[in-house]
Amino acid sequence: MDRPDSQRAIAAGALNDEISFGTEYVQPNTQATGQVTSFTMSQTVTVQSSRLTAMQRVLGVSNLLLANNVPFIAQQPQYTFND
Repeated sequence: MDRPDSQRAIAAGALNDEISFGTEYVQPNTQATGQVTSFTMSQTVTVQSSRLTAMQRVLGVSNLLLANNVPFIAQQPQYTFND
């Protein structure tokens, strides 16, 4: 049985307090006639962690999505360094 994305990310190395999932939005894609031909789902995922090495596996989940033909848009990682 397939695991939800949240479980995949946690299994990849993220702790519960390091990853958050936003609301899922589903929008119909229609033709000019109004016929629904497909749907687009979107969701925001935020990963925040000081464990940079551990997060490499989590960020690698995007490669798994691409390998399964799941299109997505990702923002570049943002790094904040603290002394």
